Amino acid sequence: MRITVETTKVAKRFVYGGLFNALVACIFAIPLAIASDSSVIEPIDQSIVYVLQTWPVMPFPVAAADFPGTWLFLSYTLFLIVGCLGFFFWAAVYYMQSALLGKTHTSRVLSALHFILGFAGVYAAVIFLFTAGFFGGAARLSGIQGAAIINTLISWTVIPTAIGMVLGVLGNLLGVINNIMTFFGKQVSI
Repeated sequence: MRITVETTKVAKRFVYGGLFNALVACIFAIPLAIASDSSVIEPIDQSIVYVLQTWPVMPFPVAAADFPGTWLFLSYTLFLIVGCLGFFFWAAVYYMQSALLGKTHTSRVLSALHFILGFAGVYAAVIFLFTAGFFGGAARLSGIQGAAIINTLISWTVIPTAIGMVLGVLGNLLGVINNIMTFFGKQVSI
């Protein structure tokens, strides 16, 4: 097994990852684009059944509620920045290593870990943040006050969100280390 991989192949993988994430972002924008404008919703059942019953139309006030419905928008914005633009950024970095600097090979293991941890991290963080915003916003609109939302409905999303963030940061840190090693290292294609 080779211990290096062409930097252009890594760049291509990040482009494909960014395109996939952009497609996912478009799919998850559908509920917001066709949202109902009703300002009152019935009390919710805190289960996946509620999501399945309302998908793809969700009450717009769920997302517009001041807390924690805004986490839904925050998660979507973070996904666009980190999941889409971040992957395209890394594709450009890896491509420039080859095209501008003549560094044609990079570590296979570090680039794979960079991609996998970054991908898993952004999805874990954003999915749980989105879930907290969706259920929390719906609960807030059904009359449940803020402290009850935090303590009973969405507190279980905090640790998985943090784990996703740690995975994403670790993946990006490995990407930085990999690119520094590629920049300063001897070019060996083995």
